[in-house]
Amino acid sequence: MKIVLILGVQMRQKLRPAIAFPPSVILQEELEAINKSPADLPEAVQQVISNNRAIDEDIALELAQLFNTSSALWLNLERNYQEYLSWKAREQPVQ
Repeated sequence: MKIVLILGVQMRQKLRPAIAFPPSVILQEELEAINKSPADLPEAVQQVISNNRAIDEDIALELAQLFNTSSALWLNLERNYQEYLSWKAREQPVQ
């Protein structure tokens, strides 16, 4: 929780993460941009696209090579999405 000091008065402000999309959404868009189909990719990447697997270091390296990016980009997308899911789970009322 962030504490903001305004004119000598302490205020508590809850910070919320921005909405994060599953890496599979971005991956699908990038595949369309280079005219590739998921069937052209290794099984592990296909599992990421179908939301059955998270991006790990090995998959991130494959994606970095395919899209000429860094592996950190793909790992950060996954980490940010997992963090968002954790935040969202905590915000849901317990029933």
